[in-house]
Amino acid sequence: MTQIDIVLPAYNPYQGWEEEAISHLSALSAALPEITLRVFIVPDGSKTGHSSDVRSRWSSSQWPVFYCDYSANQGKGYAVRYGVKQTDAPFVIYTDYDFPFTLDSYKQVIKSLLDGADVVIAHRESASYGRRIRFKREILSEISHFVNTFLSLPTTDTQGGLKGFSQVGKSIFLRTEIKRFLFDTEFICLARRKKVRIDVVHGAIRPNIILSAMKAKTIFREIYSLPRLIRARWFS
Repeated sequence: MTQIDIVLPAYNPYQGWEEEAISHLSALSAALPEITLRVFIVPDGSKTGHSSDVRSRWSSSQWPVFYCDYSANQGKGYAVRYGVKQTDAPFVIYTDYDFPFTLDSYKQVIKSLLDGADVVIAHRESASYGRRIRFKREILSEISHFVNTFLSLPTTDTQGGLKGFSQVGKSIFLRTEIKRFLFDTEFICLARRKKVRIDVVHGAIRPNIILSAMKAKTIFREIYSLPRLIRARWFS
């Protein structure tokens, strides 16, 4: 049996999120019976969504589940890093708590890891993603694509919420420093700099996923991360 640790950043999740997440994880476990999963949940200072009842449902699920708590909200990048630090399986996947990708997308990431990739990126297809993003998020997405092209990364879509890595990739991921939105891009910059094997697989967003709006201040704040990305890509 191959063990894979799954890290779920879950800041103020909606009511019933845990039941949906458990359902998606059950489907993944059923599709890949040769894989043993463990789940690491990072509330990131949440005020809601992680009651004792929610935690009890997780503790009674079929997988070992670990809650990685700290008091104050720090941002998704910090949350994922904090969760990844707690893992010790040969392979790690991080994804959003609503499991926005199709089952086949998760299977492709796992297959690439088992085939020897150090880092796996799920590239979202435009047919399942592009027409559903809101205007502000579309602006940020276009900026991100431009930056990724400038940085000569293996994909223009580094912000999709599904990535996996080996122990080699994990050591690179834990060198990231960005706390919020562009931590994914920083990770891929570092991995590209280290010349490890990076696989890009097809990723499709589930039809019923509602993509969140992006605040304007987030867009402008992340632009200031560009010097850090340049340093990670060419001077790390």
